Amino acid sequence: MQPTSTSATSRLSANTSSRAGDMNHTSNEAVRKSINKPRFATDIVSPSNPYQEIFTFLFWIGVCTLTVVLWTAYPAYLPVLHCVLAPILFVIRYFQYKVVKWQFLFLDVCYSFNLLFLIFLLLKPQSAELFQVVCILFTGPVISGVIPFRNSLVFHNMDKMISVFLHVSATLVLYKIRWYAPDTSLIWNAWIGKTIQPQNLNTSSFWLMAVPTICLYMHTILYHLIVNIIIKPDETYATSYRLISVMKGSFTYRMMHRFGPRYAEALYHGIYASLSTAFVVIAQIAYHYQAAHLALLTSFLLIVVWNGGSYYIHIFSRYKTLKARQENNGENQT
Repeated sequence: MQPTSTSATSRLSANTSSRAGDMNHTSNEAVRKSINKPRFATDIVSPSNPYQEIFTFLFWIGVCTLTVVLWTAYPAYLPVLHCVLAPILFVIRYFQYKVVKWQFLFLDVCYSFNLLFLIFLLLKPQSAELFQVVCILFTGPVISGVIPFRNSLVFHNMDKMISVFLHVSATLVLYKIRWYAPDTSLIWNAWIGKTIQPQNLNTSSFWLMAVPTICLYMHTILYHLIVNIIIKPDETYATSYRLISVMKGSFTYRMMHRFGPRYAEALYHGIYASLSTAFVVIAQIAYHYQAAHLALLTSFLLIVVWNGGSYYIHIFSRYKTLKARQENNGENQT
């Protein structure tokens, strides 16, 4: 009877070990899925492939380090870096967004004005009027988008880092062109044959205030016509309004639904127009005073860093909680 008892004990131990292994595997999968679950409405789930995340992390650490070095010591290479990265990153984002039916976000202002910035750099780098319009748009309405969309410096997440690039990179280049145009245009002049040095910069309120505001309002009207009247995408497709409308704890959401869901979209466009105009006014100060320009830029960069730190703290605390729950479940099973 002793051998039989030993055999039964071995089988019981093997079964228990197998169940514990299955439980640990299931629990680890739950941890991974929970961590990869989007925290915000504007998140895309990060890839589960750890090597892809490591590559993304190293890539963006390199890009950010290179950007800091160029911005502080070698500004002539900064426009080149932007022009190389922008098309590549936007193509990556298009395929990311097409899979999850977010491609209508490419009609938003940040993409439209990034295209306008590339037109300025590549075709009209000496146009004072175009520079003034683009500088105001990025220093005000575009970079302020880091607030409602909660842009975060999360190095392992390609989607989040492209969003940061989208709102911040051109603004950094425009700051250097505004205050250090000769140094910023050296390489551009040698390689492209054009100097990024707008001629006859003036303080005309028409180009600094009226035209940027008209551009914003015209974009809003065209966006409404294309998305809501001509195309009319079904509910499975994301738009900027639909993304904001699910951020139930945000200030924008509360203001949009102040008078009920019936007027939410109209209020969204009204809030957008009002805030964009306000940031156009704030950008006037930054355009005329370098200290104000630097302070404004620094403030938005700190917001991006703060959001990134909050994201990682949230993820780590959640991981610890789930792992502790996993260990407790394991002890209860045994």
